[in-house]
Amino acid sequence: MKLVKILRHSSSPSHWLDALLWLGWALACGLLPLWATILFLKLYHQSIDLAALTYDGAFFIYAASYLGGCLYIVIRDFKRRGFPNKGLLSLFMFVLLLASTLAFAQIAVSALLNTVGIKQPLTLLDKDFVSLMSWILLPVVLILSYFVTVIENVRVGVDLVLCKLSS
Repeated sequence: MKLVKILRHSSSPSHWLDALLWLGWALACGLLPLWATILFLKLYHQSIDLAALTYDGAFFIYAASYLGGCLYIVIRDFKRRGFPNKGLLSLFMFVLLLASTLAFAQIAVSALLNTVGIKQPLTLLDKDFVSLMSWILLPVVLILSYFVTVIENVRVGVDLVLCKLSS
């Protein structure tokens, strides 16, 4: 695959480091509501049940937001040299985006129906399965986002770490 070839042969350590810095910022800032929730739970001396934090499908929203940005990077340049393996990568990301969208929509609709007294859909949801799927999906999406960022750094040709060191 052209994608793997670029990652192995055309990237430099600074491309990977810059992508790692981006990922760090994305995790720190993008997941800030989660970090704040954990902080408040600690302040109130409550135990932290990480699975319970995912029952509402919030990780599906986080995954969709990262996928949306990556999908834009992959498909945006029709006039320039194309992103490597654009078709396959776009399809894979679109399927993940659709899955996260449908999963969150089902959870949200079930919760809304529950508020008006229709409890049947909510009882059909397996919260542990929802939690497991969100714990699988978000890391997969973050790793994919990391690799897309590395490839974009190679494509743009910007060596941000070296630029910073030379200034």
